[in-house]
Amino acid sequence: MTTGRQGQGVHTDSEFERREKALAEREAVLTQREAAVQHREDALARHDQAADAREQTADQREQAADAREQTADQREDLADRREAELDTQEARLDNRARSLSLEAVAVEQRTLERIQRSRELLAASSERLDRSEAALRRVQARTHRDQQEIDRAVATGERTRAHQVSQAPASPDPDTPEPPHG
Repeated sequence: MTTGRQGQGVHTDSEFERREKALAEREAVLTQREAAVQHREDALARHDQAADAREQTADQREQAADAREQTADQREDLADRREAELDTQEARLDNRARSLSLEAVAVEQRTLERIQRSRELLAASSERLDRSEAALRRVQARTHRDQQEIDRAVATGERTRAHQVSQAPASPDPDTPEPPHG
Protein backbone atom coordinates (compact mmCIF):
# COMPACT_ATOMS: atom_id res chain seq x y z
CA MET A 1 0.00 0.00 0.00
CA THR A 2 1.28 3.46 -0.83
CA THR A 3 0.31 6.78 0.62
CA GLY A 4 -1.37 9.38 -1.53
CA ARG A 5 -1.10 13.13 -1.29
CA GLN A 6 -3.50 13.65 1.54
CA GLY A 7 -2.57 10.57 3.60
CA GLN A 8 -5.29 8.28 2.27
CA GLY A 9 -4.38 4.66 1.65
CA VAL A 10 -4.15 3.62 -1.96
CA HIS A 11 -4.09 -0.09 -2.72
CA THR A 12 -1.73 -1.49 -5.25
CA ASP A 13 -3.15 -3.41 -8.19
CA SER A 14 -1.93 -6.77 -6.84
CA GLU A 15 -3.61 -6.19 -3.47
CA PHE A 16 -6.88 -5.30 -5.19
CA GLU A 17 -6.66 -8.35 -7.45
CA ARG A 18 -6.00 -10.62 -4.47
CA ARG A 19 -9.08 -9.33 -2.70
CA GLU A 20 -11.20 -9.65 -5.83
CA LYS A 21 -10.04 -13.25 -6.22
CA ALA A 22 -10.88 -14.01 -2.55
CA LEU A 23 -14.33 -12.47 -3.05
CA ALA A 24 -14.91 -14.54 -6.21
CA GLU A 25 -13.92 -17.72 -4.33
CA ARG A 26 -16.36 -16.90 -1.53
CA GLU A 27 -19.12 -16.31 -4.06
CA ALA A 28 -18.37 -19.68 -5.71
CA VAL A 29 -18.57 -21.48 -2.33
CA LEU A 30 -21.83 -19.69 -1.56
CA THR A 31 -23.27 -20.73 -4.94
CA GLN A 32 -22.29 -24.35 -4.28
CA ARG A 33 -23.90 -24.26 -0.86
CA GLU A 34 -27.08 -22.75 -2.28
CA ALA A 35 -27.20 -25.51 -4.91
CA ALA A 36 -26.77 -28.17 -2.21
CA VAL A 37 -29.57 -26.62 -0.13
CA GLN A 38 -31.84 -26.51 -3.19
CA HIS A 39 -31.04 -30.16 -3.96
CA ARG A 40 -31.95 -31.16 -0.38
CA GLU A 41 -35.16 -29.14 -0.51
CA ASP A 42 -36.12 -30.79 -3.82
CA ALA A 43 -35.49 -34.24 -2.34
CA LEU A 44 -37.59 -33.38 0.72
CA ALA A 45 -40.38 -32.09 -1.50
CA ARG A 46 -40.37 -35.36 -3.49
CA HIS A 47 -40.41 -37.32 -0.22
CA ASP A 48 -43.37 -35.25 1.04
CA GLN A 49 -45.25 -35.80 -2.23
CA ALA A 50 -44.73 -39.56 -1.99
CA ALA A 51 -45.93 -39.53 1.63
CA ASP A 52 -49.02 -37.55 0.60
CA ALA A 53 -49.78 -40.07 -2.14
CA ARG A 54 -49.44 -42.95 0.33
CA GLU A 55 -51.75 -41.20 2.77
CA GLN A 56 -54.32 -40.56 0.04
CA THR A 57 -54.24 -44.25 -0.92
CA ALA A 58 -54.64 -45.26 2.72
CA ASP A 59 -57.59 -42.87 3.09
CA GLN A 60 -59.26 -44.36 0.02
CA ARG A 61 -58.77 -47.86 1.41
CA GLU A 62 -60.27 -46.78 4.72
CA GLN A 63 -63.28 -45.31 2.96
CA ALA A 64 -63.80 -48.55 1.05
CA ALA A 65 -63.49 -50.56 4.27
CA ASP A 66 -65.98 -48.25 5.99
CA ALA A 67 -68.42 -48.71 3.11
CA ARG A 68 -68.04 -52.50 3.29
CA GLU A 69 -68.60 -52.40 7.04
CA GLN A 70 -71.71 -50.29 6.65
CA THR A 71 -73.09 -52.72 4.07
CA ALA A 72 -72.33 -55.66 6.37
CA ASP A 73 -74.06 -53.89 9.26
CA GLN A 74 -77.15 -53.35 7.12
CA ARG A 75 -77.20 -57.04 6.15
CA GLU A 76 -76.84 -58.03 9.80
CA ASP A 77 -79.66 -55.73 10.84
CA LEU A 78 -81.88 -57.29 8.19
CA ALA A 79 -80.87 -60.78 9.33
CA ASP A 80 -81.59 -59.82 12.96
CA ARG A 81 -85.10 -58.66 12.03
CA ARG A 82 -85.73 -61.88 10.09
CA GLU A 83 -84.42 -63.91 13.02
CA ALA A 84 -86.71 -62.05 15.41
CA GLU A 85 -89.67 -62.73 13.12
CA LEU A 86 -88.75 -66.41 12.95
CA ASP A 87 -88.41 -66.58 16.74
CA THR A 88 -91.84 -65.00 17.16
CA GLN A 89 -93.35 -67.35 14.62
CA GLU A 90 -91.64 -70.32 16.23
CA ALA A 91 -92.89 -69.30 19.67
CA ARG A 92 -96.44 -69.19 18.32
CA LEU A 93 -95.99 -72.63 16.80
CA ASP A 94 -94.58 -73.96 20.07
CA ASN A 95 -97.54 -72.60 21.99
CA ARG A 96 -99.93 -74.12 19.50
CA ALA A 97 -98.06 -77.44 19.62
CA ARG A 98 -98.28 -77.54 23.40
CA SER A 99 -101.95 -76.81 23.26
CA LEU A 100 -102.48 -79.58 20.73
CA SER A 101 -100.18 -81.94 22.65
CA LEU A 102 -97.94 -82.60 19.71
CA GLU A 103 -95.02 -84.83 20.15
CA ALA A 104 -92.24 -83.50 22.34
CA VAL A 105 -89.74 -84.42 19.63
CA ALA A 106 -91.03 -81.69 17.30
CA VAL A 107 -90.83 -79.14 20.12
CA GLU A 108 -87.28 -80.28 20.94
CA GLN A 109 -86.32 -79.98 17.28
CA ARG A 110 -87.58 -76.40 17.08
CA THR A 111 -85.81 -75.61 20.34
CA LEU A 112 -82.56 -76.97 18.92
CA GLU A 113 -83.13 -74.90 15.77
CA ARG A 114 -83.68 -71.81 17.95
CA ILE A 115 -80.45 -72.56 19.83
CA GLN A 116 -78.62 -72.89 16.50
CA ARG A 117 -79.99 -69.55 15.28
CA SER A 118 -78.96 -67.96 18.57
CA ARG A 119 -75.45 -69.31 18.07
CA GLU A 120 -75.40 -67.86 14.55
CA LEU A 121 -76.56 -64.50 15.93
CA LEU A 122 -73.76 -64.66 18.50
CA ALA A 123 -71.22 -65.37 15.75
CA ALA A 124 -72.57 -62.47 13.68
CA SER A 125 -72.37 -60.17 16.70
CA SER A 126 -68.79 -61.26 17.28
CA GLU A 127 -67.96 -60.46 13.65
CA ARG A 128 -69.56 -57.04 14.05
CA LEU A 129 -67.47 -56.44 17.15
CA ASP A 130 -64.32 -57.42 15.23
CA ARG A 131 -65.20 -55.01 12.41
CA SER A 132 -65.83 -52.21 14.90
CA GLU A 133 -62.42 -52.85 16.44
CA ALA A 134 -60.83 -52.78 12.97
CA ALA A 135 -62.59 -49.47 12.24
CA LEU A 136 -61.25 -48.04 15.49
CA ARG A 137 -57.73 -49.13 14.55
CA ARG A 138 -58.11 -47.45 11.15
CA VAL A 139 -59.18 -44.21 12.84
CA GLN A 140 -56.16 -44.43 15.14
CA ALA A 141 -53.86 -45.01 12.14
CA ARG A 142 -55.43 -42.08 10.29
CA THR A 143 -54.88 -39.85 13.33
CA HIS A 144 -51.24 -40.98 13.49
CA ARG A 145 -50.74 -40.22 9.77
CA ASP A 146 -52.36 -36.80 10.18
CA GLN A 147 -49.96 -36.03 13.02
CA GLN A 148 -47.01 -37.10 10.85
CA GLU A 149 -48.26 -34.82 8.07
CA ILE A 150 -48.46 -31.92 10.52
CA ASP A 151 -44.94 -32.69 11.75
CA ARG A 152 -43.64 -32.72 8.15
CA ALA A 153 -45.36 -29.42 7.41
CA VAL A 154 -43.77 -27.85 10.50
CA ALA A 155 -40.36 -29.22 9.50
CA THR A 156 -40.80 -27.88 5.96
CA GLY A 157 -41.71 -24.47 7.37
CA GLU A 158 -38.65 -24.49 9.57
CA ARG A 159 -36.43 -25.47 6.62
CA THR A 160 -37.95 -22.69 4.51
CA ARG A 161 -37.38 -20.16 7.29
CA ALA A 162 -33.77 -21.33 7.71
CA HIS A 163 -33.22 -21.09 3.95
CA GLN A 164 -34.63 -17.57 3.91
CA VAL A 165 -32.31 -16.58 6.73
CA SER A 166 -29.35 -18.02 4.82
CA GLN A 167 -30.42 -16.02 1.75
CA ALA A 168 -30.50 -12.71 3.67
CA PRO A 169 -27.82 -10.27 2.53
CA ALA A 170 -24.67 -10.59 4.57
CA SER A 171 -23.17 -7.60 6.34
CA PRO A 172 -20.27 -6.11 4.37
CA ASP A 173 -16.84 -7.55 5.09
CA PRO A 174 -14.64 -4.79 6.57
CA ASP A 175 -11.58 -6.29 4.81
CA THR A 176 -13.18 -6.16 1.38
CA PRO A 177 -12.42 -2.89 -0.36
CA GLU A 178 -15.16 -1.00 -2.06
CA PRO A 179 -14.86 -0.98 -5.83
CA PRO A 180 -13.32 2.19 -7.29
CA HIS A 181 -15.80 4.88 -8.22
CA GLY A 182 -15.90 6.59 -11.52
